[in-house]
Amino acid sequence: MFAKTFLAATVASLAVAAPVEQRQENSAFGLISTHSGNPNVHLRSIVANGQRFWIGKETATYCPVIENLDCSQLGNSTSVVAQPLTESGLSLNVIVPGGQQAYVTSDGQLGYTIAHSAAAPEGSVRVPFLYTPQSSENTVGNLAFNGNGFNACPTETEGVYQIYAVGAPAFVRTDCIGINVATSSSGTITPAWQFS
Repeated sequence: MFAKTFLAATVASLAVAAPVEQRQENSAFGLISTHSGNPNVHLRSIVANGQRFWIGKETATYCPVIENLDCSQLGNSTSVVAQPLTESGLSLNVIVPGGQQAYVTSDGQLGYTIAHSAAAPEGSVRVPFLYTPQSSENTVGNLAFNGNGFNACPTETEGVYQIYAVGAPAFVRTDCIGINVATSSSGTITPAWQFS
């Protein structure tokens, strides 16, 4: 038990020994839902909360109390990182050791791993996400999964929609709104410690 506690404290102290780095411009980006004519989902932020992605919820971040870590210098809005124009994985913009990766469950739910773990629900996949960056200032980029777009599916809470990938093999919901996931990377985006 002592060894685990010592190792965790050492890793955490190494992570905070250096100042918080800001990602290079266009490296991290935010997610915005678009569906013209539908005010429930059009031009709404897509946020990370509870290991899933949503419209209509607040972003859920966590920052531990660690000596020399100033949580006020960390981000608290949802942003992600991906390699442009390759069918690769998608990661959350965090500095927690081990990072947090996005995945799609077999039924299409867009989710992400908990901190310090690469575990995802059985049948989940981490690729192929395709990120196309914005071509110039005042434009947006695009995010796709498996060659398809996404859906915003209603929940029991009015005004809250869960994000699903249309390209998932077992996606069968019929009550959803088709959306494009636009990406915005204007300026420098500060990473969060972790999303919860």
